[in-house]
Amino acid sequence: MDALHFPALHTLMRDNERLKARIAQLESQSATDPLTGAWNRTQLACMVDVEIGRAMRSGQPVTLILLDIDHFKRVNDAHGHLAGDAVLTEFVARIRKRMRNTDSLFRWGGDEFVVLATHVGYRGGATLAEYLRRAIAAAPFAGAESITASLGVTEYNEGESAESWFRRTDEALYAAKSAGRNRIHIDRQGSSDLHVNRVGTDRDIHSRNEDAVHSGASRRLATRLRASTGGNRENTFPAMRCRGSAVGLRGVCGK
Repeated sequence: MDALHFPALHTLMRDNERLKARIAQLESQSATDPLTGAWNRTQLACMVDVEIGRAMRSGQPVTLILLDIDHFKRVNDAHGHLAGDAVLTEFVARIRKRMRNTDSLFRWGGDEFVVLATHVGYRGGATLAEYLRRAIAAAPFAGAESITASLGVTEYNEGESAESWFRRTDEALYAAKSAGRNRIHIDRQGSSDLHVNRVGTDRDIHSRNEDAVHSGASRRLATRLRASTGGNRENTFPAMRCRGSAVGLRGVCGK
């Protein structure tokens, strides 16, 4: 006999499905920023923990890109907080359109955002960061003047803590701002260099020229990135609860 012959059982099953759907919705909401839809700071700590473990097991590189909107306070002061919110929403939309499927976007807080780029070292991360920087500066934002961003790029170093990795990323961002803003700064160290030295090729998306991001090779690399990022990319990692995570990132990057 199926559930249709037992109305009470059918009702219970239906209510159970609704409850599971509601739980999934609440979990998703607890992991995302309500304004921009990007993953939130708690989810960032969770996913960094996951990706560090993956990198240690597989040897594949992983890179952080920390983005900060230049002079964002001026937008709020000149146009109001509603205009500022609109800028943040469009800022996230521009990044998502140009991220790879394997990348994830998080709101760190205020006007700071983080891209977690998997299977790519600091060279490929620098190319992606430059691509994002240009997309942000390419056209004015609705209701505000032209917006630019500064970006810090770091690859995970084998054996380092999450706190150390974020500290280096924050220092790279600070260096970009100190150098005049609207630019990227790359921490040129990472485990992917081991692959270069061992087999003569890098598993990243990069040129052999260390400064390719500022050369004609950068345009070729950007073309390769564009080929894999057509359309609006949503975050690819499912919402998840990280029980017992050892990652403590609160306050590491805040300035």
